Amino acid sequence: MKFQKGKSGNPTGRPKGAKNKVTSRIQDAITSIIEENIPRLQDDLDSLEPNERIKAMAGLISYVIPKQQAVKSEISDDREQIVIANMSSASIATLETIKRIGLNGLAGEQDI
Repeated sequence: MKFQKGKSGNPTGRPKGAKNKVTSRIQDAITSIIEENIPRLQDDLDSLEPNERIKAMAGLISYVIPKQQAVKSEISDDREQIVIANMSSASIATLETIKRIGLNGLAGEQDI
């Protein structure tokens, strides 16, 4: 018997997005380990040099904040002005900082 495209062979099966039991148990165990060691993790971060601390924090951020996709922009100067006008002040400030110190200089900034 051939299934129709888009139709499940088991329409009452696992709901979309439901996690595997083993995956859930592993995630719970990892969460528990991290929660029990938060003070120690903070002490470890505090003991790092500023550049190493930034690298470690950047590595951890990807587990909390989804990664953004790069967007290639091919717009004219007139349209670029419209895009900039619609940007938030925080985004504009970030761009100005990058222009001022360059991408390589961000690692040396103490207030990041």
